[in-house]
Amino acid sequence: MIAELIDTIWTLGYALAGWLIAFAVFGTMIIYAAIGTSTYAFRGLQRAARHPAWARGRARARRYARRRCRRDDYREAA
Repeated sequence: MIAELIDTIWTLGYALAGWLIAFAVFGTMIIYAAIGTSTYAFRGLQRAARHPAWARGRARARRYARRRCRRDDYREAA
């Protein structure tokens, strides 16, 4: 009877240790996913705030400059 009790406690201890390890692994994965997602969002917001919207690519900057500067805007002084 005592041997069965010890065996049951031993088995439950292994089961508890297995669940503890599983929850620790899943919790760590969730924490890393949250950190990665928040870092990605923070960097995106930081880049967006650092530059105007048209400055993200060369093509956009060229189109913006063409719209703002026309040939008749510049006249020779002579």
